[in-house]
Amino acid sequence: MACLPLIVQSERRKRIGLNVIVWLQMYTVASWFLVALGVFHSLHTYRTRIRSYILDFYKKTRLCDKTCIC
Repeated sequence: MACLPLIVQSERRKRIGLNVIVWLQMYTVASWFLVALGVFHSLHTYRTRIRSYILDFYKKTRLCDKTCIC
């Protein structure tokens, strides 16, 4: 098997290194996007549950007050 000249090997290594760096940056951006999306989703569902809990609590206390008064 013939060896490539040193200049060609050096250029090839630089190109491979550049491709690895680009893929790692793309992976980092995609993973941060998914983490941010997950945080946003969890905050949104958490707020909805708190609001519905408060509304349910007041609704139940009103029903209890009406039945207790009668």
